[in-house]
Amino acid sequence: MNVTTDDIYQELRALPESKLLEVKQFIEFLKYKKSVDTQKSTHQAPIENAVISDDAQVAVGLEALKIFQQNNFVGCLHEESDLSVNYKQTLDWSDKL
Repeated sequence: MNVTTDDIYQELRALPESKLLEVKQFIEFLKYKKSVDTQKSTHQAPIENAVISDDAQVAVGLEALKIFQQNNFVGCLHEESDLSVNYKQTLDWSDKL
């Protein structure tokens, strides 16, 4: 399929304004993905060191949230790395007594 920027522009003009933010976030995500692919192929710095825009971070975060919600992921918390060993001492059990 041969797509031109004019084709894309015409499609964008037909979208309601409420969908333009989603399109912008998707574009930021694609730019981020391209930079990650480029880093992998050229063996540059690891992905963790990649600088991405706030919009791309939001897009990635929203996509992750959507996946979590679809899979009934309840939540998570930040705690000590050995929580699996000493959870009984760490967690508040007062409402279970």
